[in-house]
Amino acid sequence: MKLKEIGFFQRHVEKFVLGLCVLLALALVWVFVLGNPYVVTSGDRTMAPAELEEQSAERARELGSKLDAPGCPF
Repeated sequence: MKLKEIGFFQRHVEKFVLGLCVLLALALVWVFVLGNPYVVTSGDRTMAPAELEEQSAERARELGSKLDAPGCPF
């Protein structure tokens, strides 16, 4: 097959694939290295999952103390 018979896409397909791989690698670096994918948004705060567990436990303790208070209808 002569080089003149090959189309533009066939001639440069490996460069397109390499470019897509580089873009994917840059996106992964952006998300997992520069950004923090392990964050949770609760209300107006952004926190780590461990902080969310602590906040939920604190709210549960507050609710339990309010339910144990005298005069609570429940």
